[in-house]
Amino acid sequence: RVPEKRFRTALLTGWAGAALIVLTGYGLRPDLAQASLEPMLWVKFLFPAILGTTALRMVLRLARPGMGTGQLHWALLLPVAGMAVLCTWVLAQATPEQRLPLVLGQTWRVCAISIALVATPTFAASFWALTDLAPTRPALAGASAGLLAGASGAFVYAFHCPEMAA
Repeated sequence: RVPEKRFRTALLTGWAGAALIVLTGYGLRPDLAQASLEPMLWVKFLFPAILGTTALRMVLRLARPGMGTGQLHWALLLPVAGMAVLCTWVLAQATPEQRLPLVLGQTWRVCAISIALVATPTFAASFWALTDLAPTRPALAGASAGLLAGASGAFVYAFHCPEMAA
């Protein structure tokens, strides 16, 4: 259970750092209580939560010598396919003039950078967790840890992000 213990410590540390960045650098959405009544806010939390959970399961397997991902890599397709269907449906309902603003949103210039910044503590902590473990597929273990960090960053950043379109 060494990988689980190391990642528990890493994730608690990383998430605390991410929350600190959002709370002190960005702030919570002022309308978070009202937005919680909208289904899209829950999609914003659910999508990275599913990706992150799957990435965590992958990295925990890959942290052990000789272990592969099993069928978990296929599990990553489910949330991505679901989001693709949702986005296609939303864009199909929109007029041609509305499509580009729906795709880019209002915060496209800062969103990806902000998520990467918020993901940084979890990224660093995840790689710390891998240092004393023995992955035999280090590139895939690192990619899984990176996906875990990115999904965690997106989840925590969603408490600030004003965008609600798929």
